[in-house]
Amino acid sequence: SFSIRGGADNRTSQEIVQSSKSLPDLVEFQQTVKTTLTERCLHIPGGRGLVVMPTGSGKTRTMIESVLDWIIESQDWPPNIVWVADREELQEQAIQSMKQVAEVLCPIELNLWRYWDGNDCELIEEDGELVIHGIVVCGKQQLHSRYTKDDPVARAIVANSNIIIVDEAHRNLEWISSLDTELKSLGSSATMIGLSATPFRREPKENVILDGVFPNHPITPVDRLLVNYEDIKEA
Repeated sequence: SFSIRGGADNRTSQEIVQSSKSLPDLVEFQQTVKTTLTERCLHIPGGRGLVVMPTGSGKTRTMIESVLDWIIESQDWPPNIVWVADREELQEQAIQSMKQVAEVLCPIELNLWRYWDGNDCELIEEDGELVIHGIVVCGKQQLHSRYTKDDPVARAIVANSNIIIVDEAHRNLEWISSLDTELKSLGSSATMIGLSATPFRREPKENVILDGVFPNHPITPVDRLLVNYEDIKEA
């Protein structure tokens, strides 16, 4: 293991979960997002999609269930999934939601990795490449810093993942754009999905960046092309 721990945090860098509990069904508008995401993004190698749901509408839960169901259905197991957020609160929220969903859906053990606050992940050699099995929840700052320093774990996280999810995609737009460019330069077929409650930016150049990375219509709880944000909130 390459695990590194800080002194003040007693949370482990790795957790292992497996099916054992029940889970409430997604409500109708969440199911709409899941269905559209699967059809328009997850089915397509190298797909790009921007999921727009209001704060408090369960976008983390919806996204995790959508991705895990897709992985299980396609039998692409064990998964190599990355979840990127730029605040520890959001990173830990993602871990807890993943545990809740995975304890119902996962047919085998699933590794959850906390890749922030100095933590690391375990690299496994597979077919001549270094990979990380499971779901890696990343701090954007740590991933960016270590990747630019050619850290092998950070490099494996980006190069060998099949799904990358970027929470609050409207933030750090330059970095998201550079990540998209890097994936394409690597010839990666990873799907990249952005999450946002507020995708519409005041600065036109920011909208241009979002449209460049996620060129298709946003995926929303509204079962039609997006008209305005009020439609989403009312849904």
